[in-house]
Order: sequence, then C-alpha cells, then structure tokens
Amino acid sequence: MTIFKTHVALNVTDIAKSVAFYQAMFGVAPIKHKVGYAKFDLENPALNLTLNLTPTVQPYGALSHLGVQVGSTEEVQSAMHRFAQAGLNLFEEKNTD
Repeated sequence: MTIFKTHVALNVTDIAKSVAFYQAMFGVAPIKHKVGYAKFDLENPALNLTLNLTPTVQPYGALSHLGVQVGSTEEVQSAMHRFAQAGLNLFEEKNTD
C-alpha cells in the first residue's frame, strides 16, 4: 500500500527563529539543518516540512511549494500512469534533489 506524506516548503526570513518555532510546535528537532535550510520529517501529522531562507517573503505569503512524498520511484511512475489514464497533462522532471 502506498503511503503518502504531505510536503510543504515555506520561505522564511530567519531560519533560527523558524526552526525554534516549529521545534517547539512539533516537539522534535529538524532531521536536516544547514545554512539556509531546515527539514522536519514528521510521522504525526504525516508531514515533510522544509524551511528555505529567503531575503523577503512575497506579499502573497511564505508558501514556496507543496508536494506529496512517496516511498519509491515506482510509486511515482504508478501515479504518473494513473494521471495519464485520466487524461491529465504531465510534466516530468528527473535527476533533481
């Protein structure tokens, strides 16, 4: 069974303050933390939250992007097949971090 995890990436202007806030909120430290970036990988709620340093937050908000995390490349390929069968347009981007 495929398990989906929501991915939310936020733009922040102060990594240290943002990490402190989310660490207090979730009660765990980020699993990755480097200059300009932090990642929280939570089981409850099922959430992959990343914080990306940016000089300013745009007037429309701090949201950088949303996604769905899955366990394997095969699960991505299966989803792409379902989307194609449903007649949806697809854009494929490979070899990215």
